[in-house]
Amino acid sequence: MGVEVREPAGRAVAGLDYLESVTRLLQRRRLAEPARETWEAAELQWWWTRDRHEDSSRARVWSDADGPVAAVSLTRWTSARFSCEVLAEPDFAPAWRFAAECSDRRRGASVEMEIIDSDVDRQHAARAIGYVPSDETYVVSWLDAAGVKATGRSLADGYEVVPRSGCGDRPHPMIRRNGIAVADALRQCSLYDPELDLTIRAEDGTFAGYALFWADPVTNVGLLEPMRVEDAHAGRGLATQLLSAGLQRLVDRGCTRLKVVANSSNPVSQRLYRGAGFVASDLGRVWHHEYRG
Repeated sequence: MGVEVREPAGRAVAGLDYLESVTRLLQRRRLAEPARETWEAAELQWWWTRDRHEDSSRARVWSDADGPVAAVSLTRWTSARFSCEVLAEPDFAPAWRFAAECSDRRRGASVEMEIIDSDVDRQHAARAIGYVPSDETYVVSWLDAAGVKATGRSLADGYEVVPRSGCGDRPHPMIRRNGIAVADALRQCSLYDPELDLTIRAEDGTFAGYALFWADPVTNVGLLEPMRVEDAHAGRGLATQLLSAGLQRLVDRGCTRLKVVANSSNPVSQRLYRGAGFVASDLGRVWHHEYRG
């Protein structure tokens, strides 16, 4: 990998130590290579709402004199489904050995890894530890801040966009997706901003949709993850208005590049993001681990 790590075997991390370590690592990677496809720190912070990594056997970090340079993390989505993130170069053997050990220990569970189709070296490294490609793909899209534009349409009558800071003590609308503790978990994330946690509120006070935008002041990358409009309120242009409001807030926070990742099988979201000016840059694929007994 071309760096001298302090602990060749890596350091086990858990909880807030894990969260801080992967955040610093991903920010460092983005600053070093602004155009490279890699995870954003905000993406793993969002995943924190589903798994706070209390088990130190599922994450390891390697550091040099300036901080984290590589990491492996096994994120638990359910008791039978995990994702393995190797935040290291394909030739950094210690990280891939640890990823193999973590994956092999989850016999009977589904373990996934996401890899960009053009990253041949990473594909070879994944195959070597038992991963095979699937047909499930996702699209990574980017938009320069200068390309952000207003929709030119008003929000449908009876609806308003409200940040989390304006919702008082009301339950967080993402509870159904991420559990009762989602609000507490978000507050632990250094990149979370309640002014970028947007909700569309209907005239009767119910939630019609939500979107969470992340502004990284270190990398100046803005991220959208997640976004949803409830079925009962579809067809009113709410998603377009919600997206426009959030993107403008990211620009106002100083973000120069904006990113969104969406499943290829969802043409509605793809049209929405293209309409806002996003341009697809990479196609990624989900790889599944096959147990090597």
